[in-house]
Amino acid sequence: MVNITLQHDSYEDIETMIAMGFKEGLTMCLQNLDELLPTLKK
Repeated sequence: MVNITLQHDSYEDIETMIAMGFKEGLTMCLQNLDELLPTLKK
């Protein structure tokens, strides 16, 4: 399990990050992580 916590000073900061493509970028990273994790040894 991976937990990610984002904390910002204002709602506007979050809206700005989303508008700049943060959601898409994070989604791509998490998809790559989904592919990587099963290949790692415990």
